[in-house]
Amino acid sequence: MRRHEFQDVPRGRVLVIAPHADDEVLGVGGTLARHIARGDSVEVLVLTDGARGTADGDALQALVEIRRREAVAGMEQLGISQHEFWGLPEGHAPGTDMMGALALRLAMRVATSQPDVVYAPWIGEEHADHYQAARLVRLGLALSGWDGLALGYEVWSPLEPRWLVDISVVWEQKLAAVGEHLSQLDHTDLRDLARANSARRAHLLSSSSRVKPLKRAEAFCELGAPEAADCELLAALTGEAA
Repeated sequence: MRRHEFQDVPRGRVLVIAPHADDEVLGVGGTLARHIARGDSVEVLVLTDGARGTADGDALQALVEIRRREAVAGMEQLGISQHEFWGLPEGHAPGTDMMGALALRLAMRVATSQPDVVYAPWIGEEHADHYQAARLVRLGLALSGWDGLALGYEVWSPLEPRWLVDISVVWEQKLAAVGEHLSQLDHTDLRDLARANSARRAHLLSSSSRVKPLKRAEAFCELGAPEAADCELLAALTGEAA
């Protein structure tokens, strides 16, 4: 396995894209807490409305506002006060026109925020909403012409890490943030998911870099460029030949 490029959080303004309320905590919450502790600006964009966050996956409109409140409370545990909710439907694969419109919207959002670092789900996430979010972000960033550092994070599907960040000192903050998502904890043990992911990554970081054993870590990879089909859409949006 190749050595990892660095073990610290990158510096600068941060924009996080989360498919659902709670993904920003599960995937990158510890790293965000470290950004905040250092004084970096962090903004979180939650894409979907969360209505299908039920045990059976049926839509429950009353859940939308509940999950939004839980997300805000979870972010507050990490010290994050800047957030935006797009309210897109869950479980929906956008067609070409919709993906193009969302990519343009995201490109404008990036132009407004001017982040140095963007975090989004990595493209190998098997959850459909996570995969679509990864597609959207890669396309939106390319459309915007942004050239900062774009990192993919994991929630449900393990990635091959290029960066491993020690989150031991902020682990209790992350766990407290996860604990704010009570509607999801009713049917899914997100705390155990967070513990398992972060413990596995801490072991990998300790063994690969020969540092003292760590308690918790988060893993990232390069977010990457748009896929071939989305490159055709990018060319259409920019008026360039495919």
